[in-house]
Amino acid sequence: MAVKIQNNLSERIQKHESTKTRISISLQFQMLGKTNILSTIDDRTAIGLTNVLKEELNCFGLKEKLIAQAYDGAAVMSVSRNEVQSLMKEVYPNAHYVHCYAHQLNLVLKKVCSSNKRVRTFFSSLSGFGVFFTSSPKRNDLLREITFKQVPRVCETRWNFRSKIVSCIKENKTKIGKCFNKIINDEGWDDTSVWQSVEFKKCLEDLEFNFFLPIFYSILKHVDVLYNILQSSNSNTITIKEAFENLSFL
Repeated sequence: MAVKIQNNLSERIQKHESTKTRISISLQFQMLGKTNILSTIDDRTAIGLTNVLKEELNCFGLKEKLIAQAYDGAAVMSVSRNEVQSLMKEVYPNAHYVHCYAHQLNLVLKKVCSSNKRVRTFFSSLSGFGVFFTSSPKRNDLLREITFKQVPRVCETRWNFRSKIVSCIKENKTKIGKCFNKIINDEGWDDTSVWQSVEFKKCLEDLEFNFFLPIFYSILKHVDVLYNILQSSNSNTITIKEAFENLSFL
């Protein structure tokens, strides 16, 4: 079974090397561990998604053995996921639908923070730091030269990437400020890099920005612990319940 899965996976990866929209399918076997399948999709409707899943899973002979299904809740799945899981159960009757709790946590945090204009502005500014450095190899090299760090870019479906940005800015704020000063004062930098550095330097000195930075630095540390537990393959209802109870002091 393991050899069959590995060979099939290799064939599919070669087959789907294209510029089409891709989806990742993860199979968790009790004895064999996790296997990831990369596939492509043209039809993003519930029927199209279901057909891709059926095609990729058909060769494994899992009709009676597939006991659960879960989806990450990303934009392409947000409307169709309930219908997809119903269509899948027609073929895999034992595949009970399980919510992706880690993504549910992402959605809750995103909703709460976006409901407040000042907090929304704070996280938008943070996202800009990541884009500023990662979009230019020259800026990124300067950042690593001074801080030995790299500011991560935001991933819309993973709130923990915002947590990483908060930690990076909080722990390296002074050094990141030096990067902006160097870009502003040294010759050889393009106009866009200079004026954006001026604005980001103002942001680092902004009173409201510095009010929210330590607050979310403290809060998101605890959220990261919960997120990692929800993402763990060893998680169960008991460990998840305990994790939420441990966050009650927030």
